[in-house]
Amino acid sequence: MKKNLNKTITISGFLAVTENECGQNYVQFLPDEPRVGLVTPFVGASRAQMLSNGTFDCLKKHRKPRTKPALKLPHSSLSFGADNMTRFTFIIPDGDIDQLPRLLKREAAQASKFVENLLNE
Repeated sequence: MKKNLNKTITISGFLAVTENECGQNYVQFLPDEPRVGLVTPFVGASRAQMLSNGTFDCLKKHRKPRTKPALKLPHSSLSFGADNMTRFTFIIPDGDIDQLPRLLKREAAQASKFVENLLNE
C-alpha cells in the first residue's frame, strides 16, 4: 500500500495580489531568499483561495485519466468509465439531423449486441 508522504517547505516572502481592469486577480509570490531547487515547480490547473485575513491556499488539480471507448461506431461510442458508469455517446452533424432516427436505431442495436456478447463471455 502506498504511504502518504507530506513534505512541507516554509518560505517567507511577499505575496502580491493585483486586480486588473477586467476584474481578474493576479497572484505572485516573491520569496525573501530565492534559491534554485527549493521547491519542485509545477504548472497546471489549480484551485486557489484567498481568505479576507490574507490566508492563501493553492491546490493543483489532478486530471482523471480518460478511458478509451470499448466500441467505436461511425456516429457513436460506448465506454466503461472508472466511475462505474457506462456511457453511450452519439454525435451527428446538424446537416444529418433528418437521419438521426435511423442512425440511432442502427448504432444503438450494435452497441446493445456488443454489451450482450460481453455479458455472455
